[in-house]
Amino acid sequence: MVCIIVIAISLEVCVLALFYVVHSYYLLDGRVNMSEKTRRLQKQLLNAMVWQVFVPFATIAGPWGLGAVIVVKRIHTNPLVLQLFVYIDGVHGTLSSHGTLCVLQPAK
Repeated sequence: MVCIIVIAISLEVCVLALFYVVHSYYLLDGRVNMSEKTRRLQKQLLNAMVWQVFVPFATIAGPWGLGAVIVVKRIHTNPLVLQLFVYIDGVHGTLSSHGTLCVLQPAK
């Protein structure tokens, strides 16, 4: 029962997050009256924020969620799969740092 509630809440949060991101990009594509420099900075900020939320979700919540499904459903799997989950979980910091550096422009 608890798993069903967690899955339902997770799906709702994902749908709402996707809506907010898409709507923010829609508004930044000329629907709001602002200077071009401000629009560029706002898009850059939105890209960085999306990246900083997506990376932890993909590298921490993804493997942990799949691991939980394997344990709860008692699915017999190769131990290499679980080791891959642990490896992906450990890559979180490096991937997040490199992605943030690529998304953000250096300050002048």
